[in-house]
Amino acid sequence: MKKLSMILTVLVIFGSSAIGHTSDECVVFEGIFEKSTRRPVAHFEYFQALDGEAIVKVYNEAGGHHAKKVRRATISINGKRVVRSRDFFKKKFFRFWHYRKKKFVRCSYVKQQDDYIEKTVELTKGRNSLKVMLNSWRRGKIKVVIVKPKLPASDDSDCDFISDDGDETGISYDNPCTGGSNALCDDNCPNDFNPDQADSDGDGIGDMCDAGDAYPNNVIATIKVEAGLHDGIAVSPKGNLVYVSNYDDVDDDNHGTVSVIKTSDNTVIKTIDVGVAPSGISVTPDGAYAYVNNSGDGTVSIIQTSNHTVIETIKVADQLKGGIAVSPDGKFVYVGDYTDGTVSVIGFED
Repeated sequence: MKKLSMILTVLVIFGSSAIGHTSDECVVFEGIFEKSTRRPVAHFEYFQALDGEAIVKVYNEAGGHHAKKVRRATISINGKRVVRSRDFFKKKFFRFWHYRKKKFVRCSYVKQQDDYIEKTVELTKGRNSLKVMLNSWRRGKIKVVIVKPKLPASDDSDCDFISDDGDETGISYDNPCTGGSNALCDDNCPNDFNPDQADSDGDGIGDMCDAGDAYPNNVIATIKVEAGLHDGIAVSPKGNLVYVSNYDDVDDDNHGTVSVIKTSDNTVIKTIDVGVAPSGISVTPDGAYAYVNNSGDGTVSIIQTSNHTVIETIKVADQLKGGIAVSPDGKFVYVGDYTDGTVSVIGFED
């Protein structure tokens, strides 16, 4: 697949950084999508927001004589198309005298919208999906902005619909602070989106702005790999790569596979053939090698991570179905055998 050039500038995503807003609106999502080829581009982006009514605004960012380079574009929210290609154009009619027909002829032409397109949508609480389909010439680009109206007269800096000072205008429709749908309380993270007011250590400072409380508790991406994820997944020491064993992914030679995921953009960059029915996987402390136990043929595949190739396959037992771990000094690999109730130790020869 040819690489598609797309610029996405996320200024605000609920749940990650400070929330931006105007005097009467809270920005849920803002991004710019650009094309540098004549092929369509499809892109999903997930963002967090409270449920309820929101407004989608779409701008033609090309501007000037580049404005007509956006040929078609559609925007979908949570699988529902809210902006269609025809919304980008408006039809103009005019009449002219046809000298051969000796009468006025009515004609029309299509002109791009000068202002932004605005549509009303319904969001769901938690993750929402945005899909952009853009077909344009080079330098054609659009900006998508999703906003929610603020509570009337509410001092709500982070737009989580919980008032900073707990006044009566900042009542949350689902406020967990003191119980009840009409409970009043101060926002325990006034500058950080924390709608559930989670506070793990009970110090009055919410998890989202208390470094001692923070922990990941939201699914932010779903990555498609291969069939039959079993129990093998390992992260490189630098955190830049993730290795996943695909138990049921079998090729013509009866090999299983390991998928390599780049964490910077959550994409699969390599699929490696290993043994039969790979299950457990472990990476050495220096990140140089990954060990995979293949439960179907009782072998351990050693992957060299610099080029993601299998450099050796070690026969351990008839079948391996258990965990695998590398010692902190990287000198030993321990492989569990579910069938025999044994642990095999792989090390250097004397």
